[in-house]
Amino acid sequence: MAGRVYLDGGLTDDGKLIRKSKMYRNIKDNVQADNLYNALEQLAQLSDFPLHRSRNPRNIKSN
Repeated sequence: MAGRVYLDGGLTDDGKLIRKSKMYRNIKDNVQADNLYNALEQLAQLSDFPLHRSRNPRNIKSN
């Protein structure tokens, strides 16, 4: 499984949003959705760019 964070890279000269992304691979399959989301948010805070959103490809829903 893998998780991806999308970061806000600023604006172009035209005023369009620049999005950057970072994928984290080899995440255990049995991870709970809330834990994965929190971990991706924490990792995004280490970036120079602010978090735009985070997601995982299986779209795990938390209860």
